Amino acid sequence: MEGQIWIALIPFFPLLGFLILGLFQKKLSEFWISVIGCATPLASFLVACKAWELLLKDPTPLRAELYTWLSVGNLKLSLAFLLDPLALTLCLIVTGVGFLIHVYSIGYMHGDPGYGRYFSYLNLFTSMMLVLVLGENLPLLFVGWEGVGLCSYLLIGFWYKDMEKAEAAQKAFVVNRVGDAAFLLGTFLLFSLFGTLSISGINEAVATSSVAGWKIALACVLLFIGATGKSAQIPLYVWLPDAMAGPTPVSALIHAATMVTAGVYMIGRLHPLFSAAPWVGEIIAFVGALTALFAATMGLTQRDIKKVLAYSTISQLGYMFLAMGLGAYTLGVFHLTTHAFFKALLFLGAGSVIHAFVTKDYPHGIQDIFEMGGLWNRLPLTFAAFLVGGLSLAALPPFSGFYSKDPILAAALDRGGIYTVIWVIALLAAFCTTIYTFRLISLTFFGKPRGKVVFTKNPHPSKAMGFALLVLVLLSFLGGFGLEKPLEHFLSPVFGEMPHPSHRVHVLNLWLSVGIGFLLVVFTVYLFTYRFESLRRYLYNHPVSWFLYFLSYRKYFVDEIYHVLFVVPLKRGAKWLLKWVDFFVIEGIVNGIPQMIREIGYLLRLPQTGRVNQLTAFLVGSAVLLLVYVSYVMAFVWK
Repeated sequence: MEGQIWIALIPFFPLLGFLILGLFQKKLSEFWISVIGCATPLASFLVACKAWELLLKDPTPLRAELYTWLSVGNLKLSLAFLLDPLALTLCLIVTGVGFLIHVYSIGYMHGDPGYGRYFSYLNLFTSMMLVLVLGENLPLLFVGWEGVGLCSYLLIGFWYKDMEKAEAAQKAFVVNRVGDAAFLLGTFLLFSLFGTLSISGINEAVATSSVAGWKIALACVLLFIGATGKSAQIPLYVWLPDAMAGPTPVSALIHAATMVTAGVYMIGRLHPLFSAAPWVGEIIAFVGALTALFAATMGLTQRDIKKVLAYSTISQLGYMFLAMGLGAYTLGVFHLTTHAFFKALLFLGAGSVIHAFVTKDYPHGIQDIFEMGGLWNRLPLTFAAFLVGGLSLAALPPFSGFYSKDPILAAALDRGGIYTVIWVIALLAAFCTTIYTFRLISLTFFGKPRGKVVFTKNPHPSKAMGFALLVLVLLSFLGGFGLEKPLEHFLSPVFGEMPHPSHRVHVLNLWLSVGIGFLLVVFTVYLFTYRFESLRRYLYNHPVSWFLYFLSYRKYFVDEIYHVLFVVPLKRGAKWLLKWVDFFVIEGIVNGIPQMIREIGYLLRLPQTGRVNQLTAFLVGSAVLLLVYVSYVMAFVWK
């Protein structure tokens, strides 16, 4: 009973905050909005810590069944939460990092007319992600899945008066619906195969079921397509770079702690199912590695500080899916954890840079790194935060990203076969990551100022923003060292023991990834700090180099291709369908019924001429017919 209370409280507190702020935001001051908005995820974090204490004493999963949601025939759905080590790990990330983002938002969103609306959405986002994580069955998980999709739409388009931001929100919403449709089809197929939608029931049924392997594989592929939408993998990644249209703390929340990790978590939650379809694992690993490289090449040329980080998120998610495809589920969750630390740090650091350029002409600051430069001594705390986050993103020791990403590469190399090709792709993506990370740092903080926009009077982050940055700096620096073994032990009741690559493979991968990585750091900093203008002239004077640069900068025209292949035909089809429905159905009903009554009236009006001879003939004829009918009836009766 005690465990049930703790589990139910975790998603309840942010939901309560959403209801209070949603109903009373106009009557509350900024201070009380901040207190309520930040207190609710903090309360959930403390409850999660209490649940952690219970699981450390007894690793048996805690279950809370609140009430029966639906019961029809063999289908019984309950509003039930399940807390095991995997779910608890995600709960601690969502509530802990989410709380820091809430605190940072106090300084970043100060004075915004939609301050209360912003915090209410942020609380709802946190609550829905916790419902997704804790849901015991797939329909309840899907409620959280759709809930974070709704909240992302509301927060990406938070400044809805700006049409560009509103369209970015619509794009995120529509693209995610494509993946969600596949997720639902996979859910229906699983129910038809196993007769249950309970996640634990499906995982148990897989081990003893005689269902054909291709059917399980089809269900896994459909679920994975849903994951590619929510976690921004090829081919449904196109919404995430535009998701940075919302306030920067929103970008941090989406990219680091909540929505984009949902697909990775779902595969980990159903890992016995995915393990039963091994060739699906190869697909997941290949798509993850290919996405990591593809997104990294686009990050090499972007000028928007947040878009560079957005493509890095897509790339890092690729590494998580690579780990899941390898069956190294603990490594995938480990990288998810460290990524939450350093990506939240980088986005909030970017927000601090943008906030420093807020002026009357630029109410939301500037984001073009070509307009920056020389900020390291003007924003020392932000520079330190960016440097720590950048080193962690580049997976260089001793920062947290190194301890989680390097083992994934080593595990791929150790598997051999097709995974050797996947390892090469992932290694190239790692090199690109180092280049675009330190390109971003060099153009933003080193060299001379290149822009015309001046700083605000006080460019330094506020106390709330600074507090969040400092905590995340510590987590990004210390969050990986020594964490792999404890996390592996903690997750072993869920995933079992994790295989480790041989020492020879680990050392080879270490020398290649880290050795070349440090050389690329030095080369990139030198090139973009001291030879930036020479590099630009070189690109302009060499058509092939300029074409490749332009191709990457325009994101390989994937958005334009999708527009031609899908958006235009769908719009035209919808326009034709709307015209058909409007003309034949709506107008057919509205105009058809009066026309029908008019025609009936016309037919009834034909004999009403007013001429005596016609009326006499009509009466005589009717009388004759009546006599014939009566005679027929009487003859039948007498007979």
